[in-house]
Amino acid sequence: MRDGHDSGKQVRQGPGRGFSTIVLGTVIGQIVTFFALPVLSRFYTPDQFGVLTFALVLAGAIAPFALLGFDQAVIQPPADRDVAPLIWAASSTLLGAALVLAAVIAWTPLVESFSDALRPFLTWSLPLLLVVTGAALLFSQLAVRSGRYSSIGGRNSAQSLTITATQLAFIGTSKTASFNGLVGGAVVGTSAGALLLLPFAKRYLRRVHLDEMRNAVRRYWRFPVVFAPMTSITLLSQQAPALFALFAFGATAGGYVGIAERIVAVPLALVGLAAGSVFSGELSHALRSDSPHKDRIFLRTSAWLCIPAIGVALGLLLLAQPLLPLFLGADWTSAATVAQAMAVVSATRMVTNPTRAVFRILERARILSIVELIRVALLALAMFIALTTGLSLLVSLTLLFSALALADVITWMCAWWAVRQADATLQTAGAS
Repeated sequence: MRDGHDSGKQVRQGPGRGFSTIVLGTVIGQIVTFFALPVLSRFYTPDQFGVLTFALVLAGAIAPFALLGFDQAVIQPPADRDVAPLIWAASSTLLGAALVLAAVIAWTPLVESFSDALRPFLTWSLPLLLVVTGAALLFSQLAVRSGRYSSIGGRNSAQSLTITATQLAFIGTSKTASFNGLVGGAVVGTSAGALLLLPFAKRYLRRVHLDEMRNAVRRYWRFPVVFAPMTSITLLSQQAPALFALFAFGATAGGYVGIAERIVAVPLALVGLAAGSVFSGELSHALRSDSPHKDRIFLRTSAWLCIPAIGVALGLLLLAQPLLPLFLGADWTSAATVAQAMAVVSATRMVTNPTRAVFRILERARILSIVELIRVALLALAMFIALTTGLSLLVSLTLLFSALALADVITWMCAWWAVRQADATLQTAGAS
């Protein structure tokens, strides 16, 4: 294993090329996923989509916490040999969290909103989905550290294609109440995506002593204590409308929100994931090299993201209602109104999701905690109003999405402040 700044000896892809390669790889998978939706929506029922929504929300929200944030910490160490303890720590806690989740599903009423016949299936499928989701997150960050953005694009394409193909293949088997082909497809496809990025983990792996792992945890303690819980809270907050619909209005309502989220996720995945990966890689590289122009990276990324964000918002407002029922089928008219309600928050999310990595990269734990507490407070207030006043599904969701959009605006403003403070501190240190 090489020491020091040896990772820099590899040729890093520039931000422009990195962005384009991730977008290209993601486009291929998202096009197939998007045009498979009319088939899936006609063979799978809204309540089956509700189970998928629950599974994806649970795995996506738990994975960052299960990794204890060490998946995000792997891009921080200047020396490559210091990455291995973080990989081992993340992998160990991820497997432990999967076992705990299996026990919780088996012996608690966590999934009582769904058919009792699904419990044995969810007992193994949800923990497995958590493991492969966490592995994909960890390996993606190792690719980001190496500046090999094209590998992330290829993973995105292969994962989306495999998920869609498997879900289509499972259509006949999903007629039984004890299996959900949508969830099964997600497990298989996410596993394929993680395997494609496995070589990046092998590059950094080596034997690690327990003292090294303890020292790594001590050095990057903010990630498990602050950043991992905050990331999980953010993801859970963003998916709170879907969970709210599931538990307040039933699995069918959750299915409407879930498929609307899938529609909105297409442009967010195409642009947001690419921008987030490149932004994290370039900002962390600037931090390691003591560059005084981190604010330029932040503002340039935000400005570029505003263009597709406005387009997505206008597209949902103007086109969702007339086009989605034709695209998905007559049973999904309510999903079109939900997509319209998501117009504003989809725009703010596209800009904020990639750039909020500022808090983690700069290790600004305190301000991130404040931001997330504000998000939770706004969301809790919106839920309280919706439940106590007996609002309809659509009005309740509009209220929740508005609260999340406001939280996104506050998050972006705080992230910009953090970047400016970091540059000001560096300039002051240089002048002295």
